[in-house]
Amino acid sequence: MLFLLTTIIMISAKAQDDKMSASSAGFHFLGGINLALPVGDLSDGSSFGLGAEIMPEYNISSEASFLATTGYTHFFSKDGGDGVGFIPVLVGARFYPTPIIFCRR
Repeated sequence: MLFLLTTIIMISAKAQDDKMSASSAGFHFLGGINLALPVGDLSDGSSFGLGAEIMPEYNISSEASFLATTGYTHFFSKDGGDGVGFIPVLVGARFYPTPIIFCRR
């Protein structure tokens, strides 16, 4: 319930450049490290979060691909307790209107 009521802002440092995935053919992986800032109810007990993600992507053409993202993000407790962890899952598609811009759905 808390997860549904909380918005999490994540800044991702990608292991590979996203614009390169439009020109690559077939199946490949992207990965990243996340810095998460808690907001809403989560910010009452957590100061910040760290996590990692992996994203397999399958290009069906130079303009479109299917993707999935999963990982783990841990939010550290303000009072030194155990904190809380989340495993986000995203399944979607990317569309590349130009070689350097993508839209994710």
